[in-house]
Amino acid sequence: MTYKFLKTAIFSISALAMIVISSCTKPLPGRTDFTTVNQEFVILQKSGFANFATTAYNRGSDTVNLDVIVDLASSANPSASTTVNIKYDPAAIATYNTANPLPGYVALPAANFKLLATMLTIPAGQHYAQTTLQIYTKGLDPAVNYMTPISLVDASGKLLSSNLNTTFYHTIGNPLAGPYSWDFYRRNGTSDTSAAPNSTVTLGQLVNISPSGPTTLLFPEGYLNVFVDASPLISLSFTNTGGVFSNFTGFLEDKIKNEITDPAGFGGSIITSTVLVGYNIVGNAGTKYAGSSFRFYTSIKNSGGGIRTLVDNFTKL
Repeated sequence: MTYKFLKTAIFSISALAMIVISSCTKPLPGRTDFTTVNQEFVILQKSGFANFATTAYNRGSDTVNLDVIVDLASSANPSASTTVNIKYDPAAIATYNTANPLPGYVALPAANFKLLATMLTIPAGQHYAQTTLQIYTKGLDPAVNYMTPISLVDASGKLLSSNLNTTFYHTIGNPLAGPYSWDFYRRNGTSDTSAAPNSTVTLGQLVNISPSGPTTLLFPEGYLNVFVDASPLISLSFTNTGGVFSNFTGFLEDKIKNEITDPAGFGGSIITSTVLVGYNIVGNAGTKYAGSSFRFYTSIKNSGGGIRTLVDNFTKL
């Protein structure tokens, strides 16, 4: 089946944004509507270099589901269905890296993703179809930047726009992510860490610290994970200047603070929100910064008014 490429100069990102939404079709929320264009053509949503930032994902869960959406531009509701073929396109990684040398991406291993469908059908009277790209994060090197480009192959002979033809799904690594040894201490009835901890102490627990960005990490918290929210709660941000790390800050996201104080939920209050009270960076990229450590302090009251002072220590393995 043959197809043609539309010249990129004709349909730029900025020009497409100016096209009004047609009243004769129900658009997919968040998609660009091209129904006033005279020629029919097909694009991938969030495609091209200009939309690169919108295709990043975090590795906070074992499976990440990403929408892959094809759009049909036409001046009227199409009277017939359109078959669209898409594929995983590893050659596009080199294309991106050549145009954008930093930070540099490598192909996600084949075992770590699945494109649920490669042939999509846009029904008659509709302008889009979609499938899912599943990313499996287990076993990925947390310090590596991975990319999984998906490209249009054919659209039943309709035009394809060369600059809106590939979506660059990607995740950015973090040099301080990876396995850590976690020590947790809890003290009841005091905000003073000089008192002996109660029996709820965990030492040497192995935990994998995931990146939420190139200079942000997500850490668990031993008490709040049990009673407030099971997801990683502590964000650590830092500045990376050519491999020199500085400006470390530990904090709870506003969402977690609201969950702590929600009277219909945990119903507690915050005495001292999570702070980073100490850290030590050891080694370099070659040693994966093994031995580096972070210490967080949190103090809250539970719904019964009991004070809980929490200390979480993490040492990179």
